[in-house]
Amino acid sequence: MVNPPDNHNKRAAESSRDADQPPARPLRRHRAHSLGDTQVNQGSAQGSRQQASSLFAQIPRPQESDSEDEESVASVQSNQKAEINTPEEFDALFSDDSPTSKVAITNLKISCELNNAQVHALTQFTNLKTLTVEDTENNTFIKSLTGILPSLGSLERLDFYQVTLNAEGTQALSDVLILVQAQALAHDEVLGASLEVSQLRSCTVDTAAMQILIGRLPDTSIHEVILDSCDISSTSIEALANILPRKTIQVLSIKNMDLTTELMQTIASKVLDSHLITLDVGSNEIGDTGLRALSHVLARTPIQKLDLESNEIGVDGARVLGLALRRAGALEEVNLSRNSIGDQGAMVLATALPRSTLTKINLSECDIGDRGARRLVSGIQSGSKMQIILSNNNISDTVAQDIRHKHPNVEI
Repeated sequence: MVNPPDNHNKRAAESSRDADQPPARPLRRHRAHSLGDTQVNQGSAQGSRQQASSLFAQIPRPQESDSEDEESVASVQSNQKAEINTPEEFDALFSDDSPTSKVAITNLKISCELNNAQVHALTQFTNLKTLTVEDTENNTFIKSLTGILPSLGSLERLDFYQVTLNAEGTQALSDVLILVQAQALAHDEVLGASLEVSQLRSCTVDTAAMQILIGRLPDTSIHEVILDSCDISSTSIEALANILPRKTIQVLSIKNMDLTTELMQTIASKVLDSHLITLDVGSNEIGDTGLRALSHVLARTPIQKLDLESNEIGVDGARVLGLALRRAGALEEVNLSRNSIGDQGAMVLATALPRSTLTKINLSECDIGDRGARRLVSGIQSGSKMQIILSNNNISDTVAQDIRHKHPNVEI
């Protein structure tokens, strides 16, 4: 089993993701996002729910009410976002006194377990686009919730966070994804949820559950697989890599997964024949050797965005990547933050940047000093839109001020 990530790497992975979100996804697509801190036990059917946590992390909590009665009602912001923390809050939302219209709610977060009648009542949220479920180990609730998903005709995003997922839950989730895909193929208008994003984040997933999920992916329209901070076996990671050439997965994120050099080499070999546009392997300590395996195939892939933050990459890795940048005609963005690039590595990359197709490179927290910073910006042509991020390095105030004045696209 891949060891669970430490808190430092987890914070780095989440910070990087907040800074660099994946590109907008086409509508009516299914996606499996991230499996991270939830536990998966056999008999627990909660695979579907783990897909939902990231969106609501950014939803501000409503201000405290002056009235105890108002506090008992589900928190709602602008009649569009609702947060339910107890079954009683859910019932209050459906009461005649509720100031909130179910039709107006587009984002709903559920942090409690609901009974079957309450789950069925969710179908009254006719404009619901995002459903987040978190903090539950109740298999009956998860299976019940999965069953009504095809009836949520406007649903585009399903996120589960800190939900116990086992083989039973994964089976239920994959079944509903395939059902929605079949509806999409059979009708011009989808009869049911047109899931755009499904996210499993912070989960522990056993091998049996992962085998079910991976085995069913080719039968769905999932375009994104995000497994950040997951505790899953090396066998499961290899199985996922093996389906990349067979499936039109466009985004693969496996941050903070403690990838070995061998696993990185396996992934690199399968990326070659994939349809990936975004690859995120941040916070995995792949080192120069792991980057070398990926760089050798980079020029022959359609990858546009590559995240390598916090991977113990040094000068040798920068040199190998620099050679690949000159040939990778599709690559537009690279994140190398929190690596030991230094001035020498920066100068190697500076030689490659003018000959690359990059529009953005993140080199924050890379131990770069005045010499490396000056060399990096020296090749930027006047009027260039190339964005270079050099924040939190060892650059003096004088040099930083000079660079800002001459190169407004450089963040320093």
